[in-house]
Amino acid sequence: MPQHITGIDHLVILVGDLDASAATYGALGFTISPRGMHSAHMGTGNHTIMLQDDYFELLAPLTPTEQNGPMRERLGGGDGLYATALRTDDAAGMHRELSDMGIGAAEPVDFQRPVDLPGGGTGEAAFRVTRIVEPGSPRDELFGCQHLTRETVWLPSLMEHANGAVGILAVDAVAGDPAHAAEALAVLFGSEPQKDGAAVSLAAGDVALTIAPGDAGGRPFRLTGMTLGVSDIVKTKAALSGTEYTEEGGAVVVPANAAHGVTITFKEENRG
Repeated sequence: MPQHITGIDHLVILVGDLDASAATYGALGFTISPRGMHSAHMGTGNHTIMLQDDYFELLAPLTPTEQNGPMRERLGGGDGLYATALRTDDAAGMHRELSDMGIGAAEPVDFQRPVDLPGGGTGEAAFRVTRIVEPGSPRDELFGCQHLTRETVWLPSLMEHANGAVGILAVDAVAGDPAHAAEALAVLFGSEPQKDGAAVSLAAGDVALTIAPGDAGGRPFRLTGMTLGVSDIVKTKAALSGTEYTEEGGAVVVPANAAHGVTITFKEENRG
C-alpha cells in the first residue's frame, strides 16, 4: 500500500448544468458552497458539499481545455459520479510510489480557486493532484488530491447541513467483473477484498466500497451511489420533505433520477 494514500478525500459528481445541480442538492438539505472557478487550464467550476472529514463536489466543464476533455466526453452519458479523489498528504510522493508499483500516474498538477470567506473577503483554495492514468483499468477512475489550504476548504459555515449529513460511509459501484475491479483497487488501500454474495467489497480507508455485477457503460468500473452518515434520520426526513425517497432498514434512499444520476442513501450514525 502506498504510504501517501490514506483513504478517500472526496467524490466528484460530474454535471452538465452547475446551477441546476446546485439547486437540486440544496433542495435535498445540503449546504452548498458558492460557485468556485478553477484555474484557466482546468476550465472547470464547482460547488462543494463539505462534511466533517471528507466531502463531495458538483463539477462541470465550463470552458473546453485539454484537462477537461475526458469530462466532456463522459457527460455524453449523462450526469453522475465521475471519479474518486484519494486522500494524500503528498501528491508528488504518491506519484513516485505509484510509479514504483508499476501503476501509471500523471505528473502532479497544481490549481486554485477563489473562496469567499466568512465575514467578508476572499481567500484561495489550492490543491495538488496526480491522476492515475491506466486506460482500461478500474484505477483510471481515481486521482490523488493534496490540500494545500485546508483552512479555506473546510469552512465551518459550509459543514452544517439541514439533512444532518456528517460524512461518507460507503460508495457503491458496478463492474462486469467485480472481483477484478476490487483487486485492482485494493492494492491502493492495502485491504483484502471480501465476497458479499455476487458483489465484492473492500475497505478504502474508513469508507466501504462495494462493487456489484452490472453494466459499467463500456468501462471496467462505474460509480453509482454513496451512503452518507447523518446525525439524526428524523432531521433528514424533514429536510427531504417533498423529495422522492424510500426507506430501507432504517435508512433513507434518494433515487438516482432525483440526484443527477447518483443514488444517495442516508444512514444514521452516532459519532459521539
